[in-house]
Amino acid sequence: MKEIYLDHAATTQPDLRVVRAITNCLNKISGNAGSLHQSGRKAKLAMFKARESVAKILNCKAEEVVFTGSGTESDNLAILGTARANRNFGNHIITSTIEHHAVLYSCLQLEKEGFKINFSKVGRDGLLDLDFFEKAINDNTVLVSVMYANNEIGTIQPIKEIAKEIRHYRKNNKSNLFPLFHTDAVQAVNYLDLNVEKLGIDLMTLTGSKIEGGGKAGMLYKRKNVRIANIFGGGDQEMGFRPGTENLPEIIKFASALELAEKI
Repeated sequence: MKEIYLDHAATTQPDLRVVRAITNCLNKISGNAGSLHQSGRKAKLAMFKARESVAKILNCKAEEVVFTGSGTESDNLAILGTARANRNFGNHIITSTIEHHAVLYSCLQLEKEGFKINFSKVGRDGLLDLDFFEKAINDNTVLVSVMYANNEIGTIQPIKEIAKEIRHYRKNNKSNLFPLFHTDAVQAVNYLDLNVEKLGIDLMTLTGSKIEGGGKAGMLYKRKNVRIANIFGGGDQEMGFRPGTENLPEIIKFASALELAEKI
């Protein structure tokens, strides 16, 4: 019996064009992007082109794209890294009760570190209670994290409206930066607008596993003026935010899958 795979909310099978892209990379590029020799420079150029490709799709700068090992890792970096780097500006975080565990567990970890977390309830339709949100935000709110499209029930949150409310709060409180706004957009790729300027967000999580990219690489969009801490330890790769030799084949696979998804 022929198997029909339908659980694309969990992961997707790689597109053959993506497979060809990674095969081409493995056949032609063998260097470490951190090396100074010719093979290393060739790898670094390929990674730069992948970063530029992603940045063009998101309408951001290439240096605002941080490649990660997965969507979960990207969420961890966004939540833990942002909160710890900006603790002097506030210790309050707002999220919802239906976020991915990568966000929820990170918030629970921050609670142990002294942060105060508001878990906004959602209605029967799965939508965020904006009245609760408006009342919860305060001068100590350093970060808001709301999933763009839910992986279990498919609810699409009003990200633009939330971003507008955050900008309004900043203006009234004469703050140029806080609260910061992060969205887990893993399930939004291929369906919803990923233009970070139009959305009005500061941080965004993506992964290749939902867009026929194979699922071993993700990324974090980080607006240039946003400070985040390295939560992983030593190493200066990915602009100092994520240590370890970059997994170039997976990065190219992710960028290729994202390009294909946005062309459909």
